[in-house]
Amino acid sequence: MKIKLLLLLLIFATGFSSGQVVVQEDFNASTSLPTGWTSNGSGTSTQSCDGNSFRRNVYNTGGNSTMTLTTPNQVASSNGNDISVSVDYKVVDWSLATSPTPANFGTLELQFSIDDGSNWTTFSTIDSSNHIVSNTCALISGIIPAANVPIGSDVKIRTLNTYNSGDYYMYNDNFTAVQLGACLSPMALDAANITSSSADLSWTSGGSGESSWEVEYGIDGFTQGAGTTITPATNPVSTTGLMSNTDYDYYVRANCGAGDYSEWAGPFSFTTLCAAEIPDYLEDFSSYIPGCWVEAVDGDPVNGPSSLGSSNWAEEEFAHLGSGLGGVDINIYQTGDIEWLLSPQFDLSAGGYEINLDVAFTNYNATTQGAFDADDDVRLLYTLDGITWNTIVQWNAANGNTPAAGGETFNADLSAITGSNVQFAIYSDEGATATGDKDFHIDNFQVRTIPSCQEPTNLAVTNITATSAT
Repeated sequence: MKIKLLLLLLIFATGFSSGQVVVQEDFNASTSLPTGWTSNGSGTSTQSCDGNSFRRNVYNTGGNSTMTLTTPNQVASSNGNDISVSVDYKVVDWSLATSPTPANFGTLELQFSIDDGSNWTTFSTIDSSNHIVSNTCALISGIIPAANVPIGSDVKIRTLNTYNSGDYYMYNDNFTAVQLGACLSPMALDAANITSSSADLSWTSGGSGESSWEVEYGIDGFTQGAGTTITPATNPVSTTGLMSNTDYDYYVRANCGAGDYSEWAGPFSFTTLCAAEIPDYLEDFSSYIPGCWVEAVDGDPVNGPSSLGSSNWAEEEFAHLGSGLGGVDINIYQTGDIEWLLSPQFDLSAGGYEINLDVAFTNYNATTQGAFDADDDVRLLYTLDGITWNTIVQWNAANGNTPAAGGETFNADLSAITGSNVQFAIYSDEGATATGDKDFHIDNFQVRTIPSCQEPTNLAVTNITATSAT
């Protein structure tokens, strides 16, 4: 697949400080002609080469005998070097535009002018001897010799299709003209090896043969000139000292030497990873999904989830007790439904930590006590490596530890877990049978240093009425 910049870099429009002819236009921004272009054809996405193309129905030697597609006149733009030009084209029979036209359709020429179109010179031709008969696009290309475009001359380039026989559509697309010595923008920007504080930025040279670049990066949406600049930059280049869980943009331009720079390419966006949390940590789910938490589905409680990105966990007032309480819940209702809610990673290498969270089990959208089916399974899990998961607690009917409808606090000692990238998860599995409709709730997820004087745990509320509770 071709990489296109969707870019028209013309002297009169962008004000290059050094003369050079550079045209890179794929016409995908609109079916209308870009500013300064002319054509007797029209833009279309129907059977196009790629995105949008320009085409004309050419079918006689009268008023419909030609098609042209012409660049703007680039005033005093030539730097005196050869200009390499290429255009995608195809010739297909009129109507459905899917059957290729025979080779004797006529001619397609590439032409240039240095006097704003008063006189044209042909430098490449497609005719019956070299036309590729196909309903997919081929390439016409050629070189405008340096001797014909002296330094400071105007340059205008066009395609000219002239009719011979048939009734066909002529398509033109992906018009490129590059003058040797032009400093072209990099393309195919990318970011790899992303961590919580660094990323490797890379790109592909636009073809100017440069070996040095300038990079500017900053938080998503930053104004160029206010970011952090790396100059000179290699390809790839590493950025460090970034903030975790943060969206960044970056731009890059080529340094072609002697003060000649390309236009900036970008922005390209990437997001740094979440850093491991060092307790004490508390998540009250006042907003959802909290930063660095992840939803997932399917899988099993030993090997982890099989699909990250979304689940049926949802924001809901804890135990349905009223507004302003925060919390999240999972509706245990659909047969075989496996849902995950994964915490950020934690650095527990210092040891001496515990985990506690509020849990409740109610009937669906109610404050009444829920009851597990025999194969319902809810667990609090942890992993040290993201591959193998271990159970801290399993809530189910067999264990007889159904959380109270009004809520209770679960607490577990983590002193034996001293990994530097420990992740927790709440796992819910409806099982093969579904005879009830229940909600499992969590809130106030906390990982902290074990206090010297423990407060009471497993607080619970039952037998709730309008005027009393146990």
